Amino acid sequence: MEKVMYRKHQNVIIHIMIFSYAFVYRVCDSLFTHHITTNI
Repeated sequence: MEKVMYRKHQNVIIHIMIFSYAFVYRVCDSLFTHHITTNI
């Protein structure tokens, strides 16, 4: 039982990491493209 809970917890952490990475990537991407368009 404990092992299953641990694996579930690990899965949640991985999902949160992927979500936060995707969010940061999107914010940086939009800022970067905005910076380029304002410079040109």
